[in-house]
Amino acid sequence: MYCKNCGSEIPENSSFCPKCGKETGENQVERQNTNGKVTAAKVFIILGSIFGAIMLFIPTIIGIIAYKRLGTAKTRDDLVAISVVTLLFCSLIGEIIMLTINDEDLV
Repeated sequence: MYCKNCGSEIPENSSFCPKCGKETGENQVERQNTNGKVTAAKVFIILGSIFGAIMLFIPTIIGIIAYKRLGTAKTRDDLVAISVVTLLFCSLIGEIIMLTINDEDLV
């Protein structure tokens, strides 16, 4: 096997070139795969954090709007839109909770 950096011959199972000290290609490929996994983990952490923050603020905002509408509503029709939004959001939360239940929790 030959070093990709300086071209000198190196043993097959060596991690570094004895002449120039650079890593062999096998370790570089392994490191690139690890970097890809780390990058994917970071992306999922960021997306999870954003989704978690949204899930905290949406119920609060909907609750505030619903509370204000209750105080100013003159007829039942004034509450229809916020009632539908609240019902859909509560259904979404319920579905997420049901999807996360383990078999052991159902016994």
